[in-house]
Amino acid sequence: MDSLGRFGGPGYTLTSTERKPIMSRASQFALDSEVGGGQVVALAGIGAQSILRDAHANRLLRLPDASVDDNITYTLPPAEATGDVYTFVLTKARTTTGLIFTVNAKPASTVMIGAVKSFDTAAVATDTAIWFSTNATTVTMNSTTQGGLGGDMLTFTDIGLGVWLLDGQTNCSGDKVTPLS
Repeated sequence: MDSLGRFGGPGYTLTSTERKPIMSRASQFALDSEVGGGQVVALAGIGAQSILRDAHANRLLRLPDASVDDNITYTLPPAEATGDVYTFVLTKARTTTGLIFTVNAKPASTVMIGAVKSFDTAAVATDTAIWFSTNATTVTMNSTTQGGLGGDMLTFTDIGLGVWLLDGQTNCSGDKVTPLS
Protein backbone atom coordinates (compact mmCIF):
# COMPACT_ATOMS: atom_id res chain seq x y z
CA MET A 1 0.00 0.00 0.00
CA ASP A 2 1.39 3.43 -0.86
CA SER A 3 1.02 6.64 1.15
CA LEU A 4 -2.37 7.34 -0.52
CA GLY A 5 -3.87 4.01 0.54
CA ARG A 6 -3.65 2.40 -2.92
CA PHE A 7 -2.67 -1.21 -3.53
CA GLY A 8 -0.71 -2.24 -6.58
CA GLY A 9 1.03 -5.10 -8.27
CA PRO A 10 2.22 -6.24 -11.67
CA GLY A 11 -0.54 -5.91 -14.23
CA TYR A 12 -3.06 -4.26 -11.90
CA THR A 13 -4.24 -0.83 -10.94
CA LEU A 14 -5.76 -1.12 -7.50
CA THR A 15 -7.52 1.12 -5.06
CA SER A 16 -8.58 0.13 -1.59
CA THR A 17 -12.01 -0.98 -2.88
CA GLU A 18 -11.53 -2.29 -6.42
CA ARG A 19 -9.16 -4.32 -8.53
CA LYS A 20 -8.95 -3.67 -12.27
CA PRO A 21 -6.62 -5.60 -14.57
CA ILE A 22 -4.74 -3.44 -17.05
CA MET A 23 -5.36 -6.08 -19.74
CA SER A 24 -7.32 -9.30 -19.95
CA ARG A 25 -5.60 -12.63 -19.27
CA ALA A 26 -6.18 -13.62 -22.91
CA SER A 27 -4.48 -10.42 -24.09
CA GLN A 28 -1.61 -10.97 -21.68
CA PHE A 29 -1.23 -14.58 -22.92
CA ALA A 30 -1.19 -13.39 -26.54
CA LEU A 31 1.41 -10.76 -25.66
CA ASP A 32 3.53 -13.31 -23.80
CA SER A 33 3.36 -15.68 -26.78
CA GLU A 34 4.38 -12.94 -29.22
CA VAL A 35 7.48 -11.99 -27.23
CA GLY A 36 8.54 -15.59 -26.58
CA GLY A 37 7.34 -15.84 -22.99
CA GLY A 38 4.25 -17.90 -23.76
CA GLN A 39 2.90 -20.50 -21.41
CA VAL A 40 2.71 -23.39 -23.91
CA VAL A 41 5.92 -25.13 -24.93
CA ALA A 42 5.96 -27.71 -27.73
CA LEU A 43 8.41 -30.43 -26.72
CA ALA A 44 10.86 -32.14 -29.06
CA GLY A 45 9.96 -35.64 -30.17
CA ILE A 46 13.29 -37.35 -30.66
CA GLY A 47 15.31 -39.46 -28.22
CA ALA A 48 16.11 -38.43 -24.67
CA GLN A 49 14.97 -34.97 -23.58
CA SER A 50 15.90 -33.11 -20.40
CA ILE A 51 13.14 -31.01 -18.88
CA LEU A 52 14.74 -27.78 -17.71
CA ARG A 53 13.53 -25.65 -14.82
CA ASP A 54 14.12 -22.31 -16.61
CA ALA A 55 12.53 -23.36 -19.89
CA HIS A 56 9.70 -25.62 -18.75
CA ALA A 57 8.63 -24.94 -15.14
CA ASN A 58 5.09 -23.61 -14.64
CA ARG A 59 4.21 -23.95 -18.31
CA LEU A 60 1.96 -26.26 -20.29
CA LEU A 61 4.21 -28.77 -22.07
CA ARG A 62 2.68 -30.10 -25.28
CA LEU A 63 3.84 -33.60 -26.13
CA PRO A 64 4.47 -34.62 -29.75
CA ASP A 65 1.73 -36.76 -31.25
CA ALA A 66 4.06 -38.32 -33.79
CA SER A 67 7.74 -39.06 -33.75
CA VAL A 68 10.50 -40.73 -35.69
CA ASP A 69 11.63 -42.40 -32.46
CA ASP A 70 9.64 -45.19 -30.90
CA ASN A 71 10.64 -44.13 -27.39
CA ILE A 72 11.01 -40.58 -26.14
CA THR A 73 12.27 -40.20 -22.59
CA TYR A 74 11.67 -36.97 -20.70
CA THR A 75 13.81 -36.60 -17.57
CA LEU A 76 12.51 -34.22 -14.91
CA PRO A 77 14.94 -31.82 -13.21
CA PRO A 78 16.13 -32.65 -9.69
CA ALA A 79 13.32 -32.34 -7.12
CA GLU A 80 14.45 -29.57 -4.75
CA ALA A 81 11.23 -28.40 -3.06
CA THR A 82 10.81 -25.46 -5.46
CA GLY A 83 7.04 -25.83 -5.86
CA ASP A 84 7.51 -25.78 -9.64
CA VAL A 85 4.81 -27.50 -11.69
CA TYR A 86 5.34 -29.34 -14.97
CA THR A 87 2.13 -30.21 -16.85
CA PHE A 88 2.47 -32.47 -19.89
CA VAL A 89 -0.46 -32.75 -22.34
CA LEU A 90 -0.92 -35.11 -25.28
CA THR A 91 -3.55 -33.64 -27.59
CA LYS A 92 -3.69 -36.39 -30.24
CA ALA A 93 -3.20 -40.14 -30.31
CA ARG A 94 0.41 -41.19 -30.72
CA THR A 95 1.24 -43.03 -33.92
CA THR A 96 4.33 -44.64 -32.38
CA THR A 97 4.91 -46.13 -28.95
CA GLY A 98 6.75 -44.89 -25.94
CA LEU A 99 6.47 -41.67 -23.98
CA ILE A 100 8.51 -42.19 -20.84
CA PHE A 101 8.79 -39.77 -17.91
CA THR A 102 11.53 -40.39 -15.40
CA VAL A 103 12.94 -38.67 -12.34
CA ASN A 104 16.40 -37.16 -12.19
CA ALA A 105 18.53 -39.44 -10.01
CA LYS A 106 19.74 -36.55 -7.85
CA PRO A 107 19.29 -37.40 -5.06
CA ALA A 108 19.41 -41.13 -5.74
CA SER A 109 16.29 -41.72 -3.62
CA THR A 110 14.03 -39.45 -5.74
CA VAL A 111 10.47 -40.78 -6.11
CA MET A 112 7.06 -39.87 -7.47
CA ILE A 113 4.09 -40.07 -5.14
CA GLY A 114 0.50 -39.77 -6.30
CA ALA A 115 -1.92 -41.30 -8.76
CA VAL A 116 -2.70 -41.75 -12.43
CA LYS A 117 -6.29 -42.34 -13.51
CA SER A 118 -6.62 -44.47 -16.63
CA PHE A 119 -9.71 -44.31 -18.84
CA ASP A 120 -10.59 -46.73 -21.62
CA THR A 121 -11.41 -45.29 -25.04
CA ALA A 122 -14.69 -47.21 -24.91
CA ALA A 123 -15.89 -44.51 -22.48
CA VAL A 124 -17.71 -47.00 -20.26
CA ALA A 125 -17.92 -45.99 -16.61
CA THR A 126 -16.50 -49.34 -15.49
CA ASP A 127 -13.47 -48.94 -17.76
CA THR A 128 -11.52 -46.81 -15.31
CA ALA A 129 -8.52 -47.67 -13.15
CA ILE A 130 -6.61 -45.59 -10.65
CA TRP A 131 -2.95 -46.42 -10.09
CA PHE A 132 -1.29 -45.17 -6.87
CA SER A 133 2.38 -45.06 -5.94
CA THR A 134 4.60 -43.81 -3.15
CA ASN A 135 7.86 -44.87 -4.79
CA ALA A 136 7.59 -44.75 -8.60
CA THR A 137 10.50 -43.41 -10.63
CA THR A 138 8.97 -43.76 -14.11
CA VAL A 139 5.66 -43.18 -15.88
CA THR A 140 5.26 -44.90 -19.26
CA MET A 141 2.59 -44.31 -21.91
CA ASN A 142 2.78 -47.01 -24.60
CA SER A 143 -0.04 -45.81 -26.91
CA THR A 144 -2.32 -48.66 -25.85
CA THR A 145 -2.77 -50.22 -22.40
CA GLN A 146 -0.77 -47.55 -20.51
CA GLY A 147 -2.15 -44.47 -22.24
CA GLY A 148 -0.98 -42.23 -25.03
CA LEU A 149 -4.14 -42.18 -27.13
CA GLY A 150 -4.74 -38.43 -26.83
CA GLY A 151 -6.29 -36.38 -24.08
CA ASP A 152 -3.62 -37.57 -21.65
CA MET A 153 -2.28 -35.22 -19.00
CA LEU A 154 0.46 -35.67 -16.39
CA THR A 155 1.32 -33.05 -13.77
CA PHE A 156 4.49 -33.27 -11.71
CA THR A 157 4.93 -30.86 -8.78
CA ASP A 158 8.28 -30.48 -7.03
CA ILE A 159 7.19 -30.75 -3.37
CA GLY A 160 10.32 -31.82 -1.54
CA LEU A 161 13.95 -32.78 -1.80
CA GLY A 162 13.74 -35.92 -3.93
CA VAL A 163 9.92 -35.94 -4.03
CA TRP A 164 7.61 -35.31 -6.99
CA LEU A 165 3.82 -35.17 -6.54
CA LEU A 166 2.19 -36.87 -9.53
CA ASP A 167 -1.37 -36.34 -10.73
CA GLY A 168 -2.38 -37.71 -14.10
CA GLN A 169 -4.95 -39.14 -16.43
CA THR A 170 -4.36 -41.36 -19.41
CA ASN A 171 -6.53 -42.56 -22.26
CA CYS A 172 -6.07 -46.30 -22.85
CA SER A 173 -7.29 -49.17 -24.99
CA GLY A 174 -7.51 -52.84 -24.13
CA ASP A 175 -6.74 -54.24 -20.68
CA LYS A 176 -5.26 -51.34 -18.74
CA VAL A 177 -1.84 -51.80 -17.13
CA THR A 178 -0.25 -49.51 -14.57
CA PRO A 179 1.93 -46.82 -16.18
CA LEU A 180 3.88 -46.48 -12.90
CA SER A 181 7.11 -48.29 -12.17
